[in-house]
Amino acid sequence: MKRLQLFAAALVLIFSGSAVAQTSNGTGGGKWSESATWTGGNVPTGSGTIIIQSTDSLYINVPVTITGTLRSFSGKIGIYDSSKVVFGNGGVYEHDINGGTLPKAMWNTGSTCLIDSLGANAPSNGNQNFYNVTWNCPRQTAGLNLAMNGNIIGGTVRVINSNSQAFRLTASGVSTTKKTITIGGNVVLDTATSFFTATGSNGVDTVIVILKGGITSKGKFQLANGSGATSTWYVGGDINALFGTFTTHSDSSVGKRDSLIFNGSAKQTFTKADTVGSMSNIYFVVQSGSILDMDTSSIGGSTAIRFTVQPGATLITGSPKGFEGNLNNSWAKVLSSTANYTFDGDSAQVTGMLMPDTVKNLTVNNTKGVTLSQATTINGTLTLTAGQFDNTIPFTLGPNAKISYGGGTLKIPVTLVPMKETTIPQRFFVDQNYPNPFNPSTRISYGIPRAAFVTVKVFNVLGQEVKTLFSGYQGAGIYTFSFDASQLSSGVYLYRIQAGASVDIKRMVLVK
Repeated sequence: MKRLQLFAAALVLIFSGSAVAQTSNGTGGGKWSESATWTGGNVPTGSGTIIIQSTDSLYINVPVTITGTLRSFSGKIGIYDSSKVVFGNGGVYEHDINGGTLPKAMWNTGSTCLIDSLGANAPSNGNQNFYNVTWNCPRQTAGLNLAMNGNIIGGTVRVINSNSQAFRLTASGVSTTKKTITIGGNVVLDTATSFFTATGSNGVDTVIVILKGGITSKGKFQLANGSGATSTWYVGGDINALFGTFTTHSDSSVGKRDSLIFNGSAKQTFTKADTVGSMSNIYFVVQSGSILDMDTSSIGGSTAIRFTVQPGATLITGSPKGFEGNLNNSWAKVLSSTANYTFDGDSAQVTGMLMPDTVKNLTVNNTKGVTLSQATTINGTLTLTAGQFDNTIPFTLGPNAKISYGGGTLKIPVTLVPMKETTIPQRFFVDQNYPNPFNPSTRISYGIPRAAFVTVKVFNVLGQEVKTLFSGYQGAGIYTFSFDASQLSSGVYLYRIQAGASVDIKRMVLVK
């Protein structure tokens, strides 16, 4: 039997990062704990770099924690108890053979299973829980899979090179026809020759991937690789399609369209570079409670793309054309009337006709301005964070809706719906404007205890009227107006509110 060798620090391999703790050379395959297995009789501690030569085999017969690199050229490592053999933080197993068997072990946080040198054969024992999985097989000649079923990858899946052949997590005929695979970190495709997918199938497999991180791809990413499969991806992080393709299999029939569901607990971003080809056959869903920022990225394509925003979800756009700029696919686009929509571009935007004419919350956060494209009902909060909201085409506030001013303004001031009767003030009052000093807009609030003819006017210090914000009858309640002074000079101004016989005047300061 060929010798096992424990190499010195000079031969530390990629991903090792550890200095070799001992420098023994093997005398042949055998049991880990026996000194005769190793030249010089020194049994490895698990640190450093341990290399199993191509014709050797090793049986780990004692508890071992590997914090260095265990590299196998034979793919023949037997383990007496997979719960007692541990790859610790920083520990790496490198599978340097076509085919072979991965060791069954405990893969702790920070450990890595590095699979390289595969050609036409996948390793066995891939259906176990790992932490990080790295795939680097530049000589791969066929689609290969790990035959996973109900397994967990706690960290990142990284595909460095698969020679443009598919690296699949699972395949048809693996134990059951419904498989759930959880990935705790990100999926990263490093190069144009990397190809990653959930499954390849000619059967009726259903694969569910729970991806707690995001996807960054410079290669070929597919939700599924076989037209007989149906895959559903729940993605909790950002998606960055940088190069290559981002798609799924070619079957566009109903029930065979694969789903990508945004369900993060924090804001997610979707970035698609112009160099990425058109997408096809994907059912995108922004799940209730999720926030997706598409910025100026677009989902193009004419083949079976469906995009749905569920009730309670939030969709953000930076496109000058609004959501039409992001969702220019020719298939179905379903944006809920009880979802939330935000415009935060770097250039002037229109809300477009794709945003529903009834929304829950609407946020304007664009210093260049946003123009409403159709009459819209807002049933939650209109938040004016920055810039002017051009409401020449009017919006309507629902019964419980409100406007929140955070620095933005309305082109045409509106009267807010009075609050409920239980909040009707007992007496007439006028609040100090906020903010004060201000630039260029501020809010003026007041309350009237009974219906009256009301005037709200702004004067300069010479007593000259510069603006009438309101003149007419109002019912009892509390009201707020936005005063836009962008056309006025810096200085002190007075606002006078009269409701019936009650009058109050307050000062405000415009600072530019």
